[in-house]
Parts: sequence; structure tokens; C-alpha cells
Amino acid sequence: MQTAPHYCLLLKNIYMSYNGWSNHATFRVHNDILNGIAFEDTVSIDDLREIVTNTVFRDRDAYFLLNDYANLFLNTVNWGELAEVYNTDILTMKLNINESKV
Repeated sequence: MQTAPHYCLLLKNIYMSYNGWSNHATFRVHNDILNGIAFEDTVSIDDLREIVTNTVFRDRDAYFLLNDYANLFLNTVNWGELAEVYNTDILTMKLNINESKV
């Protein structure tokens, strides 16, 4: 069982990292889309997904939001990892190295 100080430290780290949200994407969706909505009844996960999907993909005025979200996603890609994997594959092919022979 985890101790209370551990939970406090975890909550403090979450708060410090994403303004109280579990990750950056959740914070951005809250801040950019859902924050201005005054919910009167409880909402389900599907309700929230539908609101956000409609806003991002169906609202003609949301081009900049969509562009920002796409850039945010692409900025989290580990491009070095991808290059390393592809370059290793190319080198393996060029040297005709068969993994079963190694």
C-alpha cells in the first residue's frame, strides 16, 4: 500500500507538470475547448469526445486549433529513434546481413 506522502508528491508533480491535469493533451483539451462550457448535467467520456471532435474536425473556424494540435503531436515524435531504426534497416540491407545468421 502506498503512503499518503507518496500520493501528495505524485499529485504535486502532476499539478506542477500540467496545471493539475494528468498530461499535456488533457490540459490543452480542457483549456482550449471544454473550459468555456458550463455543463449543467453530468457528462460521459463519449459526450466529451463528441464535443471535442466536433470542435476540432467539424468547425470551419477551428483550422488554427487543428493545426496547433497537429504540430503539438508531431513535436512529441522521437525523430531520432525513427531515423536510427530506418538507418539500421538500410545498413542491414546494404550489407546483406541476415538476422538469422547473426
